[in-house]
Amino acid sequence: MRSIQKIVVTIIMPVLLFASACASQKENLHRGWIGGAYIEADPSWLKSVTQNYFEGNHGVIPALPELVRQRQDSAILISRVFGNTPAAAGGLREGDLILEVDHRLVEDLSGFRKAIDRLEPGVGTPFTLYRNGEITDQTVVIGRETFQSRHSFTLGLGLGNEFDPIPDPDFTLFSLIRYQTNDNRLELHSPEFQYYQAARRQGTGDEATGNDSETETGREGWNFWLVFFGFGGNHVILSQEMTVDDI
Repeated sequence: MRSIQKIVVTIIMPVLLFASACASQKENLHRGWIGGAYIEADPSWLKSVTQNYFEGNHGVIPALPELVRQRQDSAILISRVFGNTPAAAGGLREGDLILEVDHRLVEDLSGFRKAIDRLEPGVGTPFTLYRNGEITDQTVVIGRETFQSRHSFTLGLGLGNEFDPIPDPDFTLFSLIRYQTNDNRLELHSPEFQYYQAARRQGTGDEATGNDSETETGREGWNFWLVFFGFGGNHVILSQEMTVDDI
């Protein structure tokens, strides 16, 4: 009877997927882009307890040099710099702390990304960094990222990896109601994506899924699920250019 009680389902098993106007492809949009991967550096007690990077290899680095702490509460750590990106061309290095972008403090990842998004492609922009015990400036010529904003409505089952209400005491109807956001951005110049493209060209990997719009979002978006109804929105990255003409 245990096999009957434990019904394993996929994360989302839609019965119907409406590709209506709200899910249709929209106009191309543009924003600033420099490439790379970033993590917040914040020594606050709350972040150390709730988002300590060393407890799960994600979240916030709970440390900040004293010289930086004298001027701001947190900063942005550059964790990876990919070749052929504005960040690499502008001299940004892995391990640098970004303190300011265009003479404005950046203290959290969301604010940092919004600051980059607003910058004009093709324009040299000052970045204030902490590097090797000193505060220095680098000029980065901003690139352009082209993307589309898409939304979807799904009718089906979204029960998680396992559905076991009886006799599982931890089951709750709230597990069927959730709102999630994810700001992971796709980097077309990363080794991971380059490998993915090469595998597709060679007829291996996941090319048969036919789900490029999902794969290439970088999971940057939001999702709301209410038992049998799902709503979502994401950005589909189309291109990332080093040098661009005026928009």
